[in-house]
Amino acid sequence: MSARPPKIIELGESASLPPPHRVARALRERGARGVALLDSALETDGLGAFSFVTASPVATVVALPGRYLRIQTRNGASLRSKETDPLARLRVLIEREAPGGARELASRAGVPFAGGAVLLLSYDYGRRLERWPTSARPDRAPPPDLHASVFDSVIVWDHARGRVLLLGGFSRDGLSLEEAGAAFERAKALPEDPEPPAPLAKASLGRARSNFSPENYRRAVARVKRYIREGDVFQVNLSQRFEARPLVSADELYALLRALTPAPFMADLDLGSGRRVLSCSPERFLRLSREGRRAQAWPSVHHTVGVLEAELEPGLAWDALVRAAFPPASVTGAPKLRAIEIVDELEPVRRGIYTGALGWVGWDGALDLSVLIRTVYWEKGRALASAGGGIVLASDSESERQETLAKARAILRALSTPRARARGPGIH
Repeated sequence: MSARPPKIIELGESASLPPPHRVARALRERGARGVALLDSALETDGLGAFSFVTASPVATVVALPGRYLRIQTRNGASLRSKETDPLARLRVLIEREAPGGARELASRAGVPFAGGAVLLLSYDYGRRLERWPTSARPDRAPPPDLHASVFDSVIVWDHARGRVLLLGGFSRDGLSLEEAGAAFERAKALPEDPEPPAPLAKASLGRARSNFSPENYRRAVARVKRYIREGDVFQVNLSQRFEARPLVSADELYALLRALTPAPFMADLDLGSGRRVLSCSPERFLRLSREGRRAQAWPSVHHTVGVLEAELEPGLAWDALVRAAFPPASVTGAPKLRAIEIVDELEPVRRGIYTGALGWVGWDGALDLSVLIRTVYWEKGRALASAGGGIVLASDSESERQETLAKARAILRALSTPRARARGPGIH
């Protein structure tokens, strides 16, 4: 590829343009490949300053459970590798694909991300890093352990400054100015987002069903408390999974989630073959800044957030940080590895994307990942979502079960929405 000089193009003021989720939908409707939306739908505690939409990846890396690593490059070549840990391979690919001037583009534009990779890690990616048990059965259509797409152009909503930028344009393969402009015009003509349905009754799952009966959940909590008494662990995060076949589309479901439970780390990632990740996560997992190579982690329990900061050792890069920290400790328990074993023993099915991670890796090696809680995995019309809570010795099983339902309430409500009616076009 012969790289062209990078561009910083102001598309307009954000107040006068459609919001990110509608532009992402317009790109999909226009046939764009691999659309990725990282959507700061809520600004809080210094989070949620930027949103990103991109499409037309120049390379894709996919690792399915128990299978080869597959790399699709911009020239159409498809490579397969037996590597058990694809992160190092992805890092090399990002470094190789970075055109001249790419590493400085984010700094020049005053934004954190100006191209690189959008990265998804399922919780079960951890099986490639540690020897985990295999008690929990795999899902019949499991998500990839890793999915990463490399993009050389990105649309950025700078919420603090009220501006929208198109950054990149290094090649003819990525998202072009013409495609971005057409998507904004199409977004204005889309039907309005659906109205959220009435709240569910407190004990109702709506259209969803759980993989835990109340009695089986009580037994699982009792088993965790026995492990605590025996000194195995202090806490275990136990989750239940909900499954439904919504009457609304994936685009409508995301718009409903955005209205019902806006969050700073919302995301809508197209994995292809009718699969999407629709997240309304409120929690950051890891951030690695380019200034001083400072790493930060955000462990969170019951919405109490603590920020841990450290300096990355010389010679190490973002992939070493992810390997060392994954999966997020706030959603497993303590001690972490024993808690993971107990989770695998007691939860009926593997977690998939739930409590994995999603975010971006920049050309410059910076990184920002969220924890995939309050997230729906959409697979050809089937929707999966999980919610969990930390079990300690003093836990009451019914109170803990009700807490998981409370955490899932907005998602269950969205999953139970009647078939949406078109409400006419308009800018949102």
